[in-house]
Amino acid sequence: MNDARILIISAQASLTAELVGALSSHGYLVTMAGSLAAGRKELSRGRYDLVLFDREITDGDQTAEVEILGQNPAMMGILILPAGTALAEIAEHLRDGWAEALIQPIAEKPLLAGLSHALKRAFNLREKIRSSTLTPLARLSETFLLNLDLDGLLNQIVRTAQNEANCDRVSLMLVDGQEMRIRAAVGLSSKVVEEFRGKIGVGIAGYTAASGEPVIINQGEPDERFIDHLRDDNIKSAISMPLKVKSKVIGVLNLSNFMGRDRFFESDVQFLSLLAAQAAVAIQNANLYNSLQTSYLHTIISLANALEARDASLSGHSNKVLEHSVRIAQKMGLSERETDDIRNAAILHDIGKIGIRDAILLKPGKLDDSEWRILRTHPEVGSHIIAPVRHLSRAVPLILHHHERWDGQGYPSGLAGPEIPLGSRIISVADTYDAMISKRPYRDALGHQSAVKELRRVAGSQLDPHVTAAFLAVLKEDNLDVPDA
Repeated sequence: MNDARILIISAQASLTAELVGALSSHGYLVTMAGSLAAGRKELSRGRYDLVLFDREITDGDQTAEVEILGQNPAMMGILILPAGTALAEIAEHLRDGWAEALIQPIAEKPLLAGLSHALKRAFNLREKIRSSTLTPLARLSETFLLNLDLDGLLNQIVRTAQNEANCDRVSLMLVDGQEMRIRAAVGLSSKVVEEFRGKIGVGIAGYTAASGEPVIINQGEPDERFIDHLRDDNIKSAISMPLKVKSKVIGVLNLSNFMGRDRFFESDVQFLSLLAAQAAVAIQNANLYNSLQTSYLHTIISLANALEARDASLSGHSNKVLEHSVRIAQKMGLSERETDDIRNAAILHDIGKIGIRDAILLKPGKLDDSEWRILRTHPEVGSHIIAPVRHLSRAVPLILHHHERWDGQGYPSGLAGPEIPLGSRIISVADTYDAMISKRPYRDALGHQSAVKELRRVAGSQLDPHVTAAFLAVLKEDNLDVPDA
């Protein structure tokens, strides 16, 4: 361990010279700080395995001793005491957390022995901290990678960072060209999140995005490069971590104002560095997945358009079913999320017909039993086509069951009444109406009033009567003639 990094904090030039000479000759990497302020600055800048702390530099202020030890929980310290210090006082210092306490003058042999003992303790402590850090990080990594919903993942990363670092503000920005936008945050107003546009290279996060290097600021040690930003944003302490994938910065994780303390420890930086690395991989994974999902969805929509192009009688049918279905959902007071699911299912409700050959789909006469069995497979085929698209998962059962009947005589599952998903019942009403008023290869179109009369006739047998009533109310709102029953 002779490559260990050691910081000597002492204002005594002669003592410092003796220590540097003894340690350097044995290969240790030694840095000197001639004041408390210089010592604090060095400890905030870099990692040290051990600090040799001359107590006389504190002028009796024991809180400085506690602070020096507290700057890095993984670092061990050797306290250097003046000549004549009592053994009882040494024992007290050891109980306070110092690995060793040496009394001046210090001979080389006890110095090296104390150093060896302290470094072994520091190594064991770092391994313990590393183990306790990596175990939850491994669990977090698995959790992150399983979350393929990008917005949900970003919020999960932000909440995890806040909980682990115990700070009051966290934001996650993603790079968008030469700008950065806040995609998830805690401790910031919704207005700030929505309106913020950060420039690459400008400000703390901008510097991190441009350089790929973290920015670390402790209270009382402001970085002159960012002094205006610190003042404007009321930041006392802050860490800005780059989110990098293969050396490319895709975003920045920002944490500020650590609660209960005015500075952070090296262990904070190490943990957040690992967290940022795992978060970046998970974000990239989610982006790739969503890109594939989008490509697949575009392919499905193209297939749906191709289906309507095959059969002139189906031209615009899916869009009309979508419009009617959304109006019914709104009339019935469904939530925005439920309405979106119905919208997605309605536009793709007949996608399964893409696998039905033209001889059946375009047959001008009545289908025979075998042809009818093939046609009835299209809800199942459609649901299988849609199933791989994650954000359409709630639309799958709506497509699968849009040919069920209220009386249980429909297909493919023979569901009845409220067993049928409400979205399927809504699409069924819209589909039935548009099919009746449209020309088909095997029949002419019905007029609007005839279609309304037929809807009323089959309400309660084929169709949900409540959904049917809602649709008729929509037609009335559109100033269409809907005679009273």
